[in-house]
Amino acid sequence: PPPLPPGAGGNVWQLSLSDALQVALHENLGIQIERDQVQIGHLAEVEASGHFEPTLTASYLHTTDTEPPLTAQEGVAGALVTDRTDDFQISLGDTFETGTQLSLTLDNGRAASTLGTAGEPLNWRTTLSVGFTQPRRRGVAYDLVIPRVDILRARIASDRERAQLSVVAQDVIEQTEDAYWDVVAALYGYDLQVRSDKRAEDQLALTKRQIAAGTLPPSDIIAAQSTLAQRELGLVQAEEQ
Repeated sequence: PPPLPPGAGGNVWQLSLSDALQVALHENLGIQIERDQVQIGHLAEVEASGHFEPTLTASYLHTTDTEPPLTAQEGVAGALVTDRTDDFQISLGDTFETGTQLSLTLDNGRAASTLGTAGEPLNWRTTLSVGFTQPRRRGVAYDLVIPRVDILRARIASDRERAQLSVVAQDVIEQTEDAYWDVVAALYGYDLQVRSDKRAEDQLALTKRQIAAGTLPPSDIIAAQSTLAQRELGLVQAEEQ
């Protein structure tokens, strides 16, 4: 690699073009934002699809009632009658793109009572039911594109964000490559100016010796000094770049 200008110091980070591109793509704020937008678009697509995902619900209800008996059959005077019920329900349902709704429900109940009229002190009740609902007007769709319009919109938005990420990444790559080669060109330009300045100094020293030897007229030193001044000016400009 060409020499660095004075004042650059020893702590110089040398990067190949591949390394520079990796750093630019990883650290660029615009690309990070676009990556987040791509993730947001994907989550929106998942959310839109959730309407057609199966749902599982469960519930539990416990009640306790304590009161005096209302009739002699329910209990003796002055006694307290207690009723306890526990009801557990679990249901699985799904909605299809045609609007059809299916459900499967399991209901398990337990009832305990100290009533004198109770058939059994402890009763269990279990039921399994299947539900089928098909709307005839509102909510029905035989063209499956209609109920999936929210999913399609979210998918298009997600694809657009991915395309935008690609555009931003390509723009960062182009700018990084341009900046990288600008630095390389500046370094080699500085190296060229250093060599030219050294050659001009050598030429001036040679001219002085030739004038001292009488092989050149004294006026030739002006041209050598002018060339050296131009080279030094170019070197200063190269250091500033």
